[in-house]
Amino acid sequence: MDSIKGLRAIPWVFAWTQIRLMLPAWLGTAEALRYSSIKTFKRTLIDMERNWPYFNSTMDLLDMVLSKVDPEICRQFLEIPFEFGPAPRDPNMRMRGPLDVDSDGLLEDYRELFTEWDEVVSRDAQILKELRADVVLTNIAVVSVASAKAANLPVAAICSLNWADVFATYCGTNGVAGRIYSQLIQTYDKATRFIQLSPHMEMDWLSHCCSVGPVARRGQDIRNELERLKPSLHYVIASMGGIPGMHNIIPLPKLDDVVWIVPADWNDLRTDWLSRGKINIPFIDLMRSADLLVTKAGYGSVTECAVNSTRMIYSERSDWCENTVLEKWIGDNCTAYKVDRNTMQLGNYGEKLKWLLKEPVRSPLTTNGAAQVAAILSNLF
Repeated sequence: MDSIKGLRAIPWVFAWTQIRLMLPAWLGTAEALRYSSIKTFKRTLIDMERNWPYFNSTMDLLDMVLSKVDPEICRQFLEIPFEFGPAPRDPNMRMRGPLDVDSDGLLEDYRELFTEWDEVVSRDAQILKELRADVVLTNIAVVSVASAKAANLPVAAICSLNWADVFATYCGTNGVAGRIYSQLIQTYDKATRFIQLSPHMEMDWLSHCCSVGPVARRGQDIRNELERLKPSLHYVIASMGGIPGMHNIIPLPKLDDVVWIVPADWNDLRTDWLSRGKINIPFIDLMRSADLLVTKAGYGSVTECAVNSTRMIYSERSDWCENTVLEKWIGDNCTAYKVDRNTMQLGNYGEKLKWLLKEPVRSPLTTNGAAQVAAILSNLF
């Protein structure tokens, strides 16, 4: 890394659906907490953690970001040798809260990127040449597509969506935003292949797109291990993706014969909670073994519920551009129930959860999406 300017909270693009491995965004956080602790502020920190939702949310979000740079997580997806390298400079989603996009910040990030576009693309193209790469596979990082083409390399973008349409949804297509949107779609259209993972948004403007089946993992059944750790009739996973401070804003209803499998850093653990930090079980195996997932509808959670025959209660996301496609696919392939945002945030879905636990679950979805992707990529070599 040449300078401090290179330190950005940018996704390290990873070749599997929605998984991102990020450079830790909040450099210096650990040092700040350590300093506060030794400077007699420890009691204040504890009070903030217990009583100030914003501080608690910040700690939860930091834990989420750091968990995505753990090489052990990579090894759950890649069974071949790999190395971390410099991340492409590509804007991440700007958020004001768990589900609210900061459209002004998003526009500013892209404006800054395209101000330095030629320099950024040239630098990353040189890196690809030095790596002697054969093919570039990117989870829709627009810089990676442009850099690969500048290095005369075949490039495959893979995702169920694209950032051009996401950008247009929140920033519009007029003025500066319109020029940025045009640059985005022109760049994506240069990809050798744009592999659309079903269920996916419509992208009729792409010249080289190809649709494949869902790509999702199926876990191992470790139900016996859960029953050994905390005996119960039912197990429900609470996981809202990037929503920070979930245990403050989304209370979990107390239900007879239900154990909640909760994130590792939750505090004031209830007797009906089983913290993921205390069990050494991959998340996908929990998905296979639990009865139900409480979540927000995203590509990964939706497809893995279908593949693992896991029931799902999910929060509505009416402003998300994939929402219509995902909800239709959920109706066709999942045993699920949607609640509105207010119901989720108040924890008033206990009766629906009990009802859904009694409903017969759909048979596990079978898919050859990964094999289809492999065949497409092999043709690029």
